[in-house]
Amino acid sequence: MKCILIHVTGLATEPIDELGGRTLLEASRTDALDELAQRGSCGTIRLLPEGAIGGAGAELLGLLGYLQEGAEPPSLGALEALGIGAPFGARDAAFRVNLSSLTEDGRIADTSGAGIAVEDALTLMQLVDEKLSTRRLGFYPGRHFAHVMMWTDGPTEVRCAPAPLARGQQLEGALPEGEGDGLLRELIWDSVELLDRHRINHRRREEGLLPVNLLWPWAPGRRPDMRHWALRTGLKAHVLAYRLEVLGAARAAGIPAREALGTLAACRAALQERAAENSLACLHVDIGAHCEDPEEPELLQRAFEALDTEVVGPVLEEVRTSAEAVRLILLGTWPETTWAEKPPALWGAWPSVRATAGIDCFTEAALREQGLQIAEPERLLHEAQVTG
Repeated sequence: MKCILIHVTGLATEPIDELGGRTLLEASRTDALDELAQRGSCGTIRLLPEGAIGGAGAELLGLLGYLQEGAEPPSLGALEALGIGAPFGARDAAFRVNLSSLTEDGRIADTSGAGIAVEDALTLMQLVDEKLSTRRLGFYPGRHFAHVMMWTDGPTEVRCAPAPLARGQQLEGALPEGEGDGLLRELIWDSVELLDRHRINHRRREEGLLPVNLLWPWAPGRRPDMRHWALRTGLKAHVLAYRLEVLGAARAAGIPAREALGTLAACRAALQERAAENSLACLHVDIGAHCEDPEEPELLQRAFEALDTEVVGPVLEEVRTSAEAVRLILLGTWPETTWAEKPPALWGAWPSVRATAGIDCFTEAALREQGLQIAEPERLLHEAQVTG
């Protein structure tokens, strides 16, 4: 049986006061997702080993069976380096680096670019590459505020505060510690000296905005050493992804992958094209990237409803009417606004993997309380009978 996999970061949320204490799924009209719950099978799934921390790329590797027996997921830096296509030797250390904001009193006020325009972020990173690159350190542009640093023959045991956890701390108390910390600390202070006086930050201050004057390195890791999943299973697969870490995870597993940019409808069309050619076609969507302001619940609600009508609904209809045996699997994970272990993800499948009954809506509470709980993520594709 062929499989279409839709992996949505940010689909599961906590209740929101502005929505009357409802989650975004509860507040949004999602007819296709509700049909998936009513007529298919659904529940929750733990995509990473208990206690493990990782993002969407690690979650994909968990589903494909790479993280069995408590294996640690590859670092975010390593996966994004693969996603970007940076030169990556076996002894190199790849770091994620975030464009961040340091206040005059030494507090890290923001680690996500402080709303900087894409072209301004690239300008600053070009300056970083020009002035701070050395024989051993190189910088590679990623997307918006998130970029990659490669350290030739560098350490990975150095302790670097994850960017989401560094936010709000005093810089002096959050600096890296351990092997190689001297070079990283020097880099951080040099980045402040270089970026703080840039014309972009002069302009931002005049406009009452935070300066983007700090480079924050974290999540170091080596190149993942994996036996190619596609070769191991014999499946012909393809991954489309917004996040660089998902592209990197696919490439680490030997799966062809390319970026999924543009509108939700364009991403869905690209998925349908790949589904016609592969046994497993996966689309990763970051729901926040399709919203003008992810901090505004009403705008996020519109993005949820657009996902339902422009992606899930058409794909579900295609699977339902296909002359081939095709299964749709949808994964909904929690937003990655903190760097901590996340609750189990939501999943739904049509046709059914295992029977569920009495679920009338695709919401966090319904799937947690009435759905099927899967603790070993690779079982989902196995039970879905995905074959070449």
